Amino acid sequence: MERNYSIQFVSKITGINAHTIRAWEKRYSAVVPNRTDTGKRIYSEEDVDRLKKLHELVKLGNAISDVAKLNEQALGEMYDEFVGDRSLNGNGMKITADPISTEKVDVHQTLQNLIMALMNYKLDIISHELDKVKNLVGPREFALGLITPLLAEVGKQVENGQLTIAQEHSLSAIIKFHIGQQLYTSIGSSNHSDQIIALSTPEGELHEFGIMIASLLCGYYNLKFYYLGPSMPGESLSEACNQIGADLVVLGVSSSYNNSYARRLDEYITNFTEKLGDKTEILIGGDIRGQNIGFTSHRINYVPTLQMLDQKLSLRAAR
Repeated sequence: MERNYSIQFVSKITGINAHTIRAWEKRYSAVVPNRTDTGKRIYSEEDVDRLKKLHELVKLGNAISDVAKLNEQALGEMYDEFVGDRSLNGNGMKITADPISTEKVDVHQTLQNLIMALMNYKLDIISHELDKVKNLVGPREFALGLITPLLAEVGKQVENGQLTIAQEHSLSAIIKFHIGQQLYTSIGSSNHSDQIIALSTPEGELHEFGIMIASLLCGYYNLKFYYLGPSMPGESLSEACNQIGADLVVLGVSSSYNNSYARRLDEYITNFTEKLGDKTEILIGGDIRGQNIGFTSHRINYVPTLQMLDQKLSLRAAR
């Protein structure tokens, strides 16, 4: 006989709060539970398994709106690649599934605490909580295990009207402060590799969390990096990269924009690469699938998620 579970039970065993489960159902049809005669949701074992996989992939920085669209086979393959036991890259190196050790930090509880503090404008509590986690874990764990899912959850709640733009901006300022402290520490390290990485965003692109987190990952892997900030004109960015002798440029772009922006981005990348040194590689970071952007140069690679960027940087550090 097939087992069915209540939403309260599903919430406990998946680590997803009941409100989020309902939101995922309503907005993205992540699962479609059956109903009792009285209208209560009941979840099958297949529903529970799907929610667990979605939760793990969202914790790695994927948007629920993207992964919820996947059918069972595609979801299983993505889960196995990045989370499951077969999460190995081409060189047989393990990709860490959950970057934060649960012995050090209860991520789920910490995220709940931070969201609750943000709802009540307890900004001092948020800063204290982030500082505590930052001192318990390394920069990679801090970036991928806490900051990435926190930003994703806050963005979703702003979209749903549960949080305001003012609250989102307040949190962003606090996070930038704490990431900045870690970047300063990383820059002061004396055991960097010989490779040089520059990080920026195209002119007009003001979203910088992607390249800030990427900078933390560079520091974690002892890769020498220069954080050049957002919205760099193409000619200025190529000049800076040539002068510092950058081996790699990480260029962060938005995950959503209109066709006009896509055309400008295509032109920006084309002009930027023409003035860049011949040996400099480029990583374009951000979800730009489906956009009409052609990467004509063999030295340009595309990484849609921070987890994939983390893998690329780990391989570069091992050279």
